[in-house]
Amino acid sequence: MNLRTVLFLSTVILGFAVSLPSRAQNVQYDKRTLTVTGKGEMSASPDVAYLNLAVETTAKSASQAVKDNAEKTNKVMEAIKAKLSENDKVSTAGYSLSPIYEYNNQTNQSEFKGYRASNQIMVKAHNLKEIGVIIDATAEAGLQLESVEKVIVEKLVKLGQLMSQESDPEAIRAHSELMDS
Repeated sequence: MNLRTVLFLSTVILGFAVSLPSRAQNVQYDKRTLTVTGKGEMSASPDVAYLNLAVETTAKSASQAVKDNAEKTNKVMEAIKAKLSENDKVSTAGYSLSPIYEYNNQTNQSEFKGYRASNQIMVKAHNLKEIGVIIDATAEAGLQLESVEKVIVEKLVKLGQLMSQESDPEAIRAHSELMDS
């Protein structure tokens, strides 16, 4: 063999040998790559309602407004408690007593008219079919509904928190079934 052929073969072999590690690295890199995508969906019906009620009374004196408000609040609370189930709750959420003034256009002055007492009541009810019955009971006790604050899905909120922490679908399903029971 002549020198030219030996040099040519040496160059080819050397070039081939140098290129092998880089190809092997690419193959190893490709084997270590893992791409995962996923999608999850949840749905549920509302399972709790929050009612915000206000008992308001007015009177010439502060003591009379407070007394009237206490009597009316007790009557409303008892009417609500009679309609609630075991897991439902009713509580007072705030109280205020304030003077009432009206502006008199003839005298250009504010005139004292009395006092207003207000007691906020919060109701948490799980039996949504009974919300109307609870509202009717408050009306019969002499109260007008201020607002239905929220009707939400507490189970769905709890399940969403679990899904953000848990990756095993069977564990999520088991927790979901426990919440339904």
